[in-house]
Amino acid sequence: MARYTPAFVASLRHHYEDTDEFMRRIAANHEIGLRTLHRMVVRENWKRRADRPPKDLPTAMRLLNEAEALLAQTRAARRPPQ
Repeated sequence: MARYTPAFVASLRHHYEDTDEFMRRIAANHEIGLRTLHRMVVRENWKRRADRPPKDLPTAMRLLNEAEALLAQTRAARRPPQ
């Protein structure tokens, strides 16, 4: 895979994780293939779009989702290695 500058990768990640822009459009705007973008998402372990809470949630529900995610991370970190 080609080498990309940190700024280029940061831009891709921002558009992938923080916008609702279609992946095909993100790839086209950055002049890379859709498959290349998908491989970067998987390899770099970026936050999955499917795991994002809906944007129109009330504040209390959004905070509850964030607290549950943090609790799950804490539990995973405390598990002994297998």
